[in-house]
Amino acid sequence: MHTDGGVNERLKRAFPAMKASFAGVRSLHVEGMDAVVGELTIIGSDSDGSTISETRAAAFGEAEGLRFPAFSLQPQSVLLKLMPGILGLEAVKVAGDAGFARAYHLSAVHPQKTRALFNEGVVAWLAAHPGLRLESSGRGMLLYCAGRSRPEPESFARDAAEIFHRLAESQRNAPPVAPQDARSAAEATQGPLGKRVRKELVTRADLAAFLAQPLPRKPGSNIREYCERRSPPMWPGIGLIFATVGAAFAYGFGVQGDWKGILFGAAFVAVGAPVAFFTGRTHLRLMRLLRRGEVVSARIERLEDTGWWTSTTGALWRLRLRYSLQGQPRESEATISGFAIERAQQALDAGKPVTILVDPRRAERVLLADDLLTVSPEYEP
Repeated sequence: MHTDGGVNERLKRAFPAMKASFAGVRSLHVEGMDAVVGELTIIGSDSDGSTISETRAAAFGEAEGLRFPAFSLQPQSVLLKLMPGILGLEAVKVAGDAGFARAYHLSAVHPQKTRALFNEGVVAWLAAHPGLRLESSGRGMLLYCAGRSRPEPESFARDAAEIFHRLAESQRNAPPVAPQDARSAAEATQGPLGKRVRKELVTRADLAAFLAQPLPRKPGSNIREYCERRSPPMWPGIGLIFATVGAAFAYGFGVQGDWKGILFGAAFVAVGAPVAFFTGRTHLRLMRLLRRGEVVSARIERLEDTGWWTSTTGALWRLRLRYSLQGQPRESEATISGFAIERAQQALDAGKPVTILVDPRRAERVLLADDLLTVSPEYEP
């Protein structure tokens, strides 16, 4: 029997970047899938940064031993039609019912695999059922109604079971897709999105070449992007500006004997100096790990959500690692984000070792090598 807590734990692992939770879940019968239906509350932010939440009927399913391509299907809009590249959502064109393109916008990590999934039967069914939102992260799929519509619960449950069944059957019977090189796919991506992907792309071959360098390593621009995501370079500068301006104010008002002005300037220093120090220190530590970190094999003991989320990294998860350094057993923690969460979960489930970089000065400071990868697991065997 499914519980809200159990389903929410699975949802969190399938969609780590999504802030959402189920309530009132009940089993949904779909052959070959473990699926539930219930009320989903999604937490987001408004244009002014305030927190908003919406609750809607939703269904979540996973297929044991079956991996779906990662994709996002949402109702078509004028903005998506005009600026998909700027939004980072290049449309994937599929064959079949012309009404599908009018009703939906489909974007995907691996377009070729996604086209193989969306056969004519799936496309025709979705064209006849507009207004749905469907997200896939691999094994996990999430379906809910877009907008403010509130469908009749039993009708929505039947629709969810039907589309999950159709997608599962389509995936099982999908024709094989020839392997596609991630760098070639990036070269084919147009607009600002393609430019950003090419700049940040780190493939398994890139990572292996980087780790094989003699010390001190020289990170390429794509590897250095990792440090900029974790510790944006603007923050030390902003902190330094605050501290400098505050010090100037404090000095100027001090000459005049204005204590209120001195306190005003000191407040700027009190904010800016710690920001500059801690963010700058984080950047330097990361660069030292990249340049001089010792390559070590480790085992993942635990993987959990930290509850933290940033605009540059998305959701942050914590790893508990066990490894040996110079013959001495060690334990430490590291934070990861993006595709590294899925890779870490796979390694934990399979009991496989992972590669980490260990700071030679402080052995408790470690970095999961796979966290440097920006290529989707879908482009790897």
